[in-house]
Amino acid sequence: MKQHIANILTMSNLFCGCCAIVCLFQNELTGTVLFFALGFLFDALDGRVARHFGVTGPMGKELDSLADMVTFGVLPGMILYFLLGKSFNFGDNARMFGIGHGGGITMWAFPAFLVSIFAGLRLAKYNLDTRQSDTFIGLPTPANTTFVIGLLLIYIFNTNNLGDSLMNPFLLFGIISVLSFLQIAEIPMLNFRFKDYAFGNNMARYLFLAFSVVSVVLVREGSPSLIVFFYVLISIANNTMVQRSE
Repeated sequence: MKQHIANILTMSNLFCGCCAIVCLFQNELTGTVLFFALGFLFDALDGRVARHFGVTGPMGKELDSLADMVTFGVLPGMILYFLLGKSFNFGDNARMFGIGHGGGITMWAFPAFLVSIFAGLRLAKYNLDTRQSDTFIGLPTPANTTFVIGLLLIYIFNTNNLGDSLMNPFLLFGIISVLSFLQIAEIPMLNFRFKDYAFGNNMARYLFLAFSVVSVVLVREGSPSLIVFFYVLISIANNTMVQRSE
């Protein structure tokens, strides 16, 4: 029964990922964000519950990766495809690329799924890489999807016309390239498994948490993308400091 509790949480993550994609199909963008948030929560809980009950094993690990591939692999690719499709039909871009139908399949936007492909590679590497106990190697797929969700929120709210600024296909292609690279890059990234709560041993983690709170308050809908951007920067800075201390 204890093992099933952890697996139910993992499958709830998978369920939420499927629902988020359906909401995106139906242009219910707020629903996409909410189901992603729930999936993120279930993903954060399943491993902790499994470790708490002492029921970790290969079955749960594989199931977790399969669920993550939907919520944190297919979903961000779908969102970026959606945003790219909108960008090609936005203002002068529609005339530049000869796209003016306002809907349907946009082949120009297919490169968005490079993010999904590299998410699959990232998850496969994670299952085989024994180094990822104290740090993650490469950008974790939940963080990658959080960044993409931030872009979707910017598009939805369009505060200070940031959503309009996002409707640049070349900007989105650049974001897709960077996110794809970061997922498989040999860059140690912070994890949040605290061995103790001493500030000296967890300074980077506490700085990140403080920055996240301030970002949510001040930046609001743009905060998810900004937080992930800062997460990458502070991970690189922390890794540099650790190497120098050694």
